[in-house]
Amino acid sequence: MKYFDKFHPDNFYHIYNHAVGNENLFRKHDNFIFFLSRYDKYIFPIAKTFSYCLMPNHFHILMQVRDEKAIRFLAKNDDDEFDFHKFIMQQLSNFLNSYAKAFNKQHNRRGALFLDFTRRKQIKDEFIFLN
Repeated sequence: MKYFDKFHPDNFYHIYNHAVGNENLFRKHDNFIFFLSRYDKYIFPIAKTFSYCLMPNHFHILMQVRDEKAIRFLAKNDDDEFDFHKFIMQQLSNFLNSYAKAFNKQHNRRGALFLDFTRRKQIKDEFIFLN
């Protein structure tokens, strides 16, 4: 699973996704602003953002997942069975779904907006920050 690395505490990731078909994720300036507001609500609590690039039909985000203690506090879960990766994935899903639902309503459209899987690549080399 080359583009679907598992989330771990304190690790860096390149997150990206693309609109389906020939669709655009952002049709007007307000869409960019709303996307970032949804990002702030769902992703800011779980990750530090180092950079992002929002293109009309896709996006890229470079982020560091927060430490396990912070995530468990946010999840209100101190069980031994806590699934860190699953919680982060759910936050990411909530973020993209909230944007897609609002976008579909605003533009009177139906169906998927994003490709099925948001890709995530763990960054293990500092060199990537230089590019």
